[in-house]
Amino acid sequence: MQTLLLSDSFTLRYHRLQVSPVDVPSCRAREILQARVRADLKVYAEAVNSLQRSVGPEFKKSQKAAERARLAFETAGKKLADHLASHKCG
Repeated sequence: MQTLLLSDSFTLRYHRLQVSPVDVPSCRAREILQARVRADLKVYAEAVNSLQRSVGPEFKKSQKAAERARLAFETAGKKLADHLASHKCG
Protein backbone atom coordinates (compact mmCIF):
# COMPACT_ATOMS: atom_id res chain seq x y z
CA MET A 1 0.00 0.00 0.00
CA GLN A 2 1.30 3.43 -0.97
CA THR A 3 0.71 6.63 0.98
CA LEU A 4 0.40 10.05 -0.59
CA LEU A 5 0.63 12.97 1.82
CA LEU A 6 -1.70 15.60 0.39
CA SER A 7 -1.08 17.98 3.27
CA ASP A 8 -0.36 17.97 6.99
CA SER A 9 -3.88 16.75 7.75
CA PHE A 10 -4.88 14.73 4.65
CA THR A 11 -3.25 11.46 3.65
CA LEU A 12 -4.36 9.22 0.82
CA ARG A 13 -3.62 5.50 0.93
CA TYR A 14 -3.75 3.49 -2.27
CA HIS A 15 -2.39 0.37 -3.88
CA ARG A 16 0.11 0.90 -6.66
CA LEU A 17 -0.43 -1.36 -9.62
CA GLN A 18 2.76 -2.78 -11.08
CA VAL A 19 2.56 -3.87 -14.69
CA SER A 20 5.52 -5.25 -16.55
CA PRO A 21 5.27 -4.72 -20.31
CA VAL A 22 7.30 -7.89 -20.92
CA ASP A 23 4.94 -10.15 -18.97
CA VAL A 24 1.62 -8.56 -19.90
CA PRO A 25 0.24 -8.16 -23.40
CA SER A 26 -0.71 -4.69 -24.53
CA CYS A 27 -4.25 -3.77 -23.55
CA ARG A 28 -5.67 -0.44 -24.70
CA ALA A 29 -8.57 -0.59 -22.24
CA ARG A 30 -6.14 -1.10 -19.34
CA GLU A 31 -4.05 1.87 -20.49
CA ILE A 32 -7.13 4.08 -20.68
CA LEU A 33 -8.33 2.98 -17.24
CA GLN A 34 -4.86 3.57 -15.74
CA ALA A 35 -4.80 7.06 -17.24
CA ARG A 36 -8.26 7.72 -15.77
CA VAL A 37 -7.07 6.65 -12.30
CA ARG A 38 -4.02 8.95 -12.54
CA ALA A 39 -6.14 11.88 -13.76
CA ASP A 40 -8.76 11.36 -11.03
CA LEU A 41 -6.03 11.15 -8.37
CA LYS A 42 -4.64 14.49 -9.56
CA VAL A 43 -8.10 16.10 -9.43
CA TYR A 44 -8.69 14.63 -5.96
CA ALA A 45 -5.36 15.95 -4.64
CA GLU A 46 -6.10 19.40 -6.05
CA ALA A 47 -9.59 19.36 -4.52
CA VAL A 48 -8.18 18.48 -1.10
CA ASN A 49 -5.63 21.28 -1.35
CA SER A 50 -8.42 23.69 -2.30
CA LEU A 51 -10.49 22.45 0.62
CA GLN A 52 -7.67 23.24 3.03
CA ARG A 53 -7.51 26.83 1.80
CA SER A 54 -11.28 27.32 1.99
CA VAL A 55 -13.00 29.26 4.72
CA GLY A 56 -16.52 30.43 5.35
CA PRO A 57 -19.15 29.71 2.70
CA GLU A 58 -16.53 28.43 0.23
CA PHE A 59 -15.66 25.55 2.58
CA LYS A 60 -18.89 23.65 1.95
CA LYS A 61 -18.51 24.05 -1.81
CA SER A 62 -14.90 22.84 -1.66
CA GLN A 63 -15.90 19.97 0.60
CA LYS A 64 -18.49 18.77 -1.92
CA ALA A 65 -15.99 19.06 -4.76
CA ALA A 66 -13.42 17.03 -2.80
CA GLU A 67 -16.02 14.35 -2.06
CA ARG A 68 -17.00 14.13 -5.75
CA ALA A 69 -13.33 13.85 -6.68
CA ARG A 70 -12.79 11.12 -4.08
CA LEU A 71 -15.72 9.11 -5.38
CA ALA A 72 -14.51 9.50 -8.99
CA PHE A 73 -11.03 8.31 -7.99
CA GLU A 74 -12.41 5.30 -6.11
CA THR A 75 -14.75 4.43 -8.98
CA ALA A 76 -11.91 4.63 -11.50
CA GLY A 77 -9.75 2.40 -9.31
CA LYS A 78 -12.54 -0.16 -8.99
CA LYS A 79 -13.13 -0.18 -12.75
CA LEU A 80 -9.43 -0.79 -13.32
CA ALA A 81 -9.30 -3.56 -10.72
CA ASP A 82 -12.40 -5.20 -12.21
CA HIS A 83 -10.90 -5.00 -15.70
CA LEU A 84 -7.62 -6.52 -14.55
CA ALA A 85 -9.43 -9.34 -12.79
CA SER A 86 -11.72 -10.18 -15.70
CA HIS A 87 -9.36 -9.54 -18.62
CA LYS A 88 -6.24 -11.01 -16.97
CA CYS A 89 -4.11 -8.31 -18.59
CA GLY A 90 -2.34 -7.16 -15.48
